[in-house]
Amino acid sequence: MGALDKASESAVIKDWLIKGGGVKGDPAPWIEMIAQKTHGWPQHITAYGDVVAKQIQNDHGEMTKEGLDIVYQVGKERREAYYKQRAKGISGKERSSLAKLIQNIAPEKAIDREDIESNLLWVYYDPDKATSLFKRAVARGILHSQDEVYHVPIHLCVVG
Repeated sequence: MGALDKASESAVIKDWLIKGGGVKGDPAPWIEMIAQKTHGWPQHITAYGDVVAKQIQNDHGEMTKEGLDIVYQVGKERREAYYKQRAKGISGKERSSLAKLIQNIAPEKAIDREDIESNLLWVYYDPDKATSLFKRAVARGILHSQDEVYHVPIHLCVVG
C-alpha cells in the first residue's frame, strides 16, 4: 500500500486522537506534528496512532508535551522494528550495498531497475546475485515500484 494523501493522513490521525484517545481540545497541532513523523505511510500512522490514543487516555484527554515526547519515542521504536522486520532475509552486506547505491537519491526521487542492477553488478555482485538482491529488496519493500521506476520508502534501518 502506498502513502496516503495529506487529507487522508490527517483524518486517520484525528480518528486516533478523538475516537481512540478521547482528546479534549483542538487536536490540529498534534495531527500536524505526528504527520511529520508518518509521511503518509499507513504503517507509520499505525505505529504512532495506537501510542497516541493510549497516551491521551493516560493523560485524561489532555495533550501534554511530555505525552507527545512519549508518543514520538515509542512510535520511532515501532517504526524501526517494522523496518528491521522488512529487511529480514537481506544480509548486512547487501543492505550496505543498497544503501551505498541509493544514499544520494532524495526520498522523492526514483531510479529505474536497470540502473539499480547495473550498479550492483558493476560494484558488488555477479549478474545472478545482483538480480536476486534487487528482487528481494522489492519483495521486502525496501524498494517500491511506481510507473516502472523505484524509490526507497524505507528511510531508516536500511543498513542497521
